Amino acid sequence: MARWRKLLPPPSPPVPVGARSGVARPLAGLGLLCLACATGQIGGEIDLNEPSAETFASCTVTAEVPVDLDDPALDFDAESLLHELASVVSHEPLAWGSALPETLVLTPAPGTTTIDIEVAPIDDSLRRLEREAPTGAEADGNEAGSPTKDDVAPDCSPLVAFDADVTLTAENGAFSDTFRAMFVVWSPELVTTAFEVMPGQLDGTFDLGTASGPASGRGRFELAWADGRLSGNLSGSVEDGNSVSNAELARFPADGCLVGHDLPSTSTLAEKAEETVSALDEFSLEWPEGTSTLLSLSSDFGASCLTSIEPTTVLLPFRASAVSSDGGVDGEWDLAANVGFDAEGEVAWVEVTRPDLAPVEAEAFAEATGITGISVASTSRVTFNLELSDQVEDAEPAEGALTVFESRAGTCEEIPPDPAPDGSSSPGCSGEELVSIGRAALTSVD
Repeated sequence: MARWRKLLPPPSPPVPVGARSGVARPLAGLGLLCLACATGQIGGEIDLNEPSAETFASCTVTAEVPVDLDDPALDFDAESLLHELASVVSHEPLAWGSALPETLVLTPAPGTTTIDIEVAPIDDSLRRLEREAPTGAEADGNEAGSPTKDDVAPDCSPLVAFDADVTLTAENGAFSDTFRAMFVVWSPELVTTAFEVMPGQLDGTFDLGTASGPASGRGRFELAWADGRLSGNLSGSVEDGNSVSNAELARFPADGCLVGHDLPSTSTLAEKAEETVSALDEFSLEWPEGTSTLLSLSSDFGASCLTSIEPTTVLLPFRASAVSSDGGVDGEWDLAANVGFDAEGEVAWVEVTRPDLAPVEAEAFAEATGITGISVASTSRVTFNLELSDQVEDAEPAEGALTVFESRAGTCEEIPPDPAPDGSSSPGCSGEELVSIGRAALTSVD
């Protein structure tokens, strides 16, 4: 059921932006530097583990062309988008230092707090960033973000950007500051930015050091607006002269998306995703021995996340109450749906799966899952998965399976007495393997 998707871009691509970033401009009345501008990059460094990072690091900005709000070449309503950003009232729980390594010291002390964020777009700053792939030495394959080994050409299509003042106010006193940053518009539903936050240059008390002694710390704040909601995180790096340590320092909302960006409950994308998954409520279930029953699903949705932009994809976690008419299923399952949208913003497909396949002891399986229609051996550790797939645009029913797996020890190959000629080691144990021991087919019914 896996689909190819273009994952979300980093908050802003690391490319020069010409004269706009050549000078650190103080913000009037705030005594702060334009930290995002002073780097000479849009948002500074990026995470090289981000799959899309190669594309942006491979492109050079060649020109910045002013754009009018009503420019017909824009594929979104720029005036409405900027108004929405300026109108957002963001007051979110902030997980401060919850994932902090013991080797780092964060000020203020770790704990849950809140953060207020305001975004004020700068008039007449909308522009198009013309980009091109670098050539010659600039495209050296050893450089970060160079083309892949398959020589796939980078996507250096133009980007639309604008400047805005971002005001951060944390309840714990970490921030009471305003930063000017460049925002990039990736789609009508996604706008992002990133900027540096430097201890000692803030009105807030944010500081970062090491437990072992003096060190120089710095932070990077990443912010995303996804169809009406702001979310983000603060990462930090500390250099003590001998090494550099990196860590996530804070995240908001505190219980938000670990993958992608948080969508508000009022998001049109989230509402359409929930409506689509809710319609997958009755299935014909055929047990392995051939008997059939009716499986009913009712869903209690969690917060949705925007996880891809090509195509637009929403991750929707939910708890499903599953009951079959023959009594073979009666349980509650934590599931997740990936819901994809077409170019017109309508749902095109949906895939449902169970994210956590951790096995349990066989004697506890029925109580933990509510599944008794597929028998399991008493000596096994077992788990299950529910998979559903539907192409919403066609007239075919949704299909899938309820599969029970047995956890077995992986195969271990004996290590040969002599090393392999190429110096590599021989395969060892592969750990546990999940082996299907029963599969019930599912087909949606009207």
